[in-house]
Amino acid sequence: MWLQLGGVYESGNELLDQGISDSLVHKTSQGSFLVATTGAYGGLSVHRIAANGNLVPVDSLVFPESVQNATSSHLSIGEFNGQTIIFFGSTPTTLIGYVINANGTLGGFRNIGLTALEDAYLSQGADNLTSLTKLTDTPTSLLPAHAWQTNTVALHEIGLPGGNHILTLGALDNQITSYRLNPNGSVVQVDSLGAIEGLGIAAPTAMEVVTIQGRSYALVASSGGSAISLVEIGPNGSLTPVQHIIDTASTRFYRVQDLSVAQAGDHAFAFAIGADHGVTMFRLLPDGQLVFMESWADGAGGALNTPLTVSTQVSGSTLHVAIGAQNASGLTHFQVNLAQMGIVQTKSAAWAGTLSGSNDHDVLIAAVNNDTLLGGGGNDVLVSGPGQTVMTGGPGADTFVIRKESTLVQITDFQPGLDRIDLTDLPMLRNLGQLAITPTGNGATIIFRDTTIQVTAQNGQMLTANTLFPGGLIGPDSLIIFLEEIDDPRGDRPPYPHPPLPIAPADPVAPAPEQVPGLYLIGTPGRDTIFGGTGDDYINGANDRDVIYGNTGNNTLFGGGGNDTIFGGDGDDLIYGGPGNDRLWGGEGNDTIFGGPGNNRMGGGPGNDLLIGGPGHDTIYGGIGDDTIFGNAGNNGLWGMDGDDIIYGGSGDDR
Repeated sequence: MWLQLGGVYESGNELLDQGISDSLVHKTSQGSFLVATTGAYGGLSVHRIAANGNLVPVDSLVFPESVQNATSSHLSIGEFNGQTIIFFGSTPTTLIGYVINANGTLGGFRNIGLTALEDAYLSQGADNLTSLTKLTDTPTSLLPAHAWQTNTVALHEIGLPGGNHILTLGALDNQITSYRLNPNGSVVQVDSLGAIEGLGIAAPTAMEVVTIQGRSYALVASSGGSAISLVEIGPNGSLTPVQHIIDTASTRFYRVQDLSVAQAGDHAFAFAIGADHGVTMFRLLPDGQLVFMESWADGAGGALNTPLTVSTQVSGSTLHVAIGAQNASGLTHFQVNLAQMGIVQTKSAAWAGTLSGSNDHDVLIAAVNNDTLLGGGGNDVLVSGPGQTVMTGGPGADTFVIRKESTLVQITDFQPGLDRIDLTDLPMLRNLGQLAITPTGNGATIIFRDTTIQVTAQNGQMLTANTLFPGGLIGPDSLIIFLEEIDDPRGDRPPYPHPPLPIAPADPVAPAPEQVPGLYLIGTPGRDTIFGGTGDDYINGANDRDVIYGNTGNNTLFGGGGNDTIFGGDGDDLIYGGPGNDRLWGGEGNDTIFGGPGNNRMGGGPGNDLLIGGPGHDTIYGGIGDDTIFGNAGNNGLWGMDGDDIIYGGSGDDR
């Protein structure tokens, strides 16, 4: 086990212990301090992270009644006139907070104008930009006007080879936006990436950035999709998605609420918490992949009933993880021992060769065909490369990560019950039934599509599905990221016998507003972002590229003309994409989704869904449940995924 429970820390004051909603780590010359808040009717608490690994109470206060209406559930740290301030709320024209001293004690109350904080940022280099965006919906003049400023989830400043940049994440537009800070003080938008481009960001809750071996990444948490997106930040601020993973029964980031990243040299770790009462630990590889390490559930100890915030800090050879929860009292503290972290090495892409690890916990990554990886001692992570790779873990609990580019992987010393084979990167793999596992005299052979894994047991015994994957596939699921339209060759194959195809109206007749039990919303002729309520809503985006969120209820959602993005949410939704290249996601419930004309991407989500493609080249995922999928015309990509699904391809070259 990597995560070791250090304890649950309580002050004895329910106002400070119950419902911890946010936390942050503040480092000074006198130590590292964990600051936590319990929101409007609570207060602040400060703990010092001691050298022995304990959390030592330093100071606390309960918010006075006079500031409760201005208090946020979030925290941010800023600077003003030489003082460091923990900001916890705002008015339309000010931010409010308390001074935090170098020894972790809390000082006086501060109510500082937004304009004054902007001036301090420009004239003194004060670190106020995050506070000016995260804690208030009043747009700051320091950055260009943009939809994300209305509801900012996160903002990070990052130094790149192409200069200093700012990365923002907005909850209103579900977009990451990159800005370059020019030497003359001007700010220029460089790139934007999110739901409109096809990356599954929905109801984002957190974003962290990290640079490892010269490459920078943003990790984005999406509560709406129970997903984590990994995006590479290019040297000049460009944004490229590299991985999109979703929660499963073996992970603990359902409706993910927060993320935190910790780094010790070339070793980077990410921690995600969700509404399924636990925490999941990942390792981040330098070439851009999150590798599952382990999960911790509330029942195993701690106070993790509906966690809301996670903070991390590396002190010496110990990684500290602190978690606060909505329905539990106190801060849960975990420790991860980093004393034996070894080398992180990627094979040169120039020619094939051998990478050898140490007796510590190493990460070895193959880069070209015919690489050989030798882990040595320790709990190593060995990652296959394109083509053929030979991997020997050696003593210790090793993880063999199989990449989708691999064609033949040979694992020479698999230890049942100790080592693990990670297949997360293989696209659309959801259960053991999709694998062809053939036991051999000294191991087993695993085949999935174009990838073959030859496993030799360290003890020379035969291996079965149960000994290779006890408990099934462990870790998150990985989704294919499509940002460009599918360009399949057209064919003349005659259609197969086909049942009657459900017909979607070209433009469903809208009910009268008084007949709709929920919201009745019609978009403008331009680009709209529309949110439904908790009832059974009718939403019509009208023309142009719209983004529609149904929320809960049994909704009727119509995109209209343009390349629309629609999220049904919880409930039995009826979704019409309309003309255009749409992205349609049903969410939980038994949904009915019509793609309409265009090259659409559609996913049913959990539930027994009906998905009907249009005349274009569609990509359709059924999701969890017993789904029925009609490809219709076009060269479609159709995946049933989990459940007893029925798939009709239709005319065209389907796969």
